[in-house]
Amino acid sequence: MIAACTTTDERPATWSFISTAIIEPACGTAGCHSQWSQVSGVVLDSREVAYETLVMAPPDGYGPFVLPGMPDHSQLIFLLRGDEIRLMPPDAPLPAADIELIEAWIAAGAKDD
Repeated sequence: MIAACTTTDERPATWSFISTAIIEPACGTAGCHSQWSQVSGVVLDSREVAYETLVMAPPDGYGPFVLPGMPDHSQLIFLLRGDEIRLMPPDAPLPAADIELIEAWIAAGAKDD
């Protein structure tokens, strides 16, 4: 009998980890959502500004992209999966495990830790 191979994502579903390990390097780049380029007015290259942009309703009218506790209703997840809207990031989609970790963070309340 062969044992089933299962993997468990040991990474923390926390904003401090997700921001620095996933969002900033994949989305807050010079050509996308950085303070220099500000594609669509969305800046994701710093932990604090990215959290405000994604979770809070910024005064410029964009967002919130995350509805705490509701990953299935959060625009961020639709963008990352490319569900009925443009896939983000467009040049190199995130791995499914990264999207699932972001979903877990949103489901847990999308707190700024």
